[in-house]
Amino acid sequence: MRRLGHRHSRRPDGRPDRISTGVRQLRICGAAYLAYLGATALWHSRRPAGPEPAEQTTTPAGRSSAFRTGMGTNVLNPKAGVFYMSLVPQFVPSGAPMISTTLFFTAIDVIELAAWYWILSHAASALGTRIQRPVFRCRLEQLTGVAFLGFAAVLLTYRP
Repeated sequence: MRRLGHRHSRRPDGRPDRISTGVRQLRICGAAYLAYLGATALWHSRRPAGPEPAEQTTTPAGRSSAFRTGMGTNVLNPKAGVFYMSLVPQFVPSGAPMISTTLFFTAIDVIELAAWYWILSHAASALGTRIQRPVFRCRLEQLTGVAFLGFAAVLLTYRP
């Protein structure tokens, strides 16, 4: 009788390969959790949509507050510093001044990011009222549930 594992779950010396068995068990647990999330999302999308959300009564934070929050997030995020210290210097041509060229490349990246976030924030603002509609939320919940169920099926049928 076979235990949990697949045809390659034995080491060359004949003993069971606990890593393969553990990975398979982890994959089954992950698939079960994804299936649970998908089924829950589909179940919640069946409920009748509630009333429209009330208008916001609080005033949004000012631009300086948003800037301080974003700056604090980036300063305290080690990934941003690691990115600029490890990736950017690779593109500095030989013989070029390291500091000024790296600062130039960083400025280009900052300009690109500012343009991207400007476009993203305006798109989110334009879609904000549509996203808050109950019909949209219901459809999004259904789409998410089907996607999670699909991920669970792929995870269960995956064979390395």
